[in-house]
Amino acid sequence: MQLGAIQSTIAADFRKHDTVSRREDAKSGVYTNKKTDKASISSESRNATQAASTAKALSARVESQPDIRLDKVENVREKVSNGYYNSQEFAGNLADRLIRDFGF
Repeated sequence: MQLGAIQSTIAADFRKHDTVSRREDAKSGVYTNKKTDKASISSESRNATQAASTAKALSARVESQPDIRLDKVENVREKVSNGYYNSQEFAGNLADRLIRDFGF
């Protein structure tokens, strides 16, 4: 079968290369490799790592904030009790924001 012959040839070449590239130092018994492996990190990977780190830091800051901002709640309570939301001032502000934000 041709596939078996190709696999055998590849395996033989690999063993030959492995034997030639690794040599045992007779004095120390340590194997050395003539070729050195190199690894590099792409700029995209560095950017992704930095973005993940920034996201983690921001997430920690958000988690440290209270779920309910009591100052905002108190402000709204005061406006409700003063009748602000039933006033012409509020209606005008709301209309202006709707026109500005949604193009009405």
